[in-house]
Parts: sequence; C-alpha cells; structure tokens
Amino acid sequence: MSKALIDLDPQETRELLGTARVGHLAYHSTRGVDIAPVNYSLGEGVIYIRTVVEGTLAALAKEHQEVAFLVTYFDRLSQTGWSVKVRGTVSLVDEDIEVPDFEPKPWPGMPSTVLLRLPIEEITGRRVT
Repeated sequence: MSKALIDLDPQETRELLGTARVGHLAYHSTRGVDIAPVNYSLGEGVIYIRTVVEGTLAALAKEHQEVAFLVTYFDRLSQTGWSVKVRGTVSLVDEDIEVPDFEPKPWPGMPSTVLLRLPIEEITGRRVT
C-alpha cells in the first residue's frame, strides 16, 4: 500500500503542535546552522521554551533572532506520522509581566533558567497517511 504526503490545514496543524512536548529549534550560530532539542508548551499563538540563563538559546532570544521550530511524530509500525514547522522570532519573557498558563519544565539538572517565547509567525504541517 503506497503512502501519501498531505498538507495539513492550519487548525489541525496547531492541534498537533499542542500534542507534543519536545521539539527542535533551528538557528544560526557562530559555527553555522545548528539545532537543539527543547521542551516546550503551547500558548495562544506562542511557543514557550525554558532554557539555561547563560546558554546559546537565551543569547539568541536576547538578540531577537529568527528561528525555525520543528515537531515530528512517526509511527514505525504503521509507517504514518506528521510534522509541524513554525517560523518566528525568539525573545526573552519578562516573567514579572507574562506568565503562561502551562509552563514547560526544564531538562533535569538544569541550573537557573529563563523563559523564551516564540510567537508563531508562520506555521505549516504535513501528514503521511
């Protein structure tokens, strides 16, 4: 049975984005293009990421860098899955002003952290059926 790759409508794309908790953030670094796995939570049109204060991702947010964010799911048994890609500009959250309803948990053993926000400026999704 052959598989089909279909584009998802915006509503299903956002719903799928809300079902996962780990994604990958792609960005430009001093070494070139890089990617980092991150825990995240989804707010109303915003992805929230908790990361270390002195880390690369926090530095990106201070500079308001444009990034891409990817979440995927693949079922090896059925050979089906989906992928959601987001583009936006990452920034630091002023936690005295903005507190999301559901905050991402930091990776275990992570020292002091900051909260990042990634407004969804562009979102696309695909499904393999």
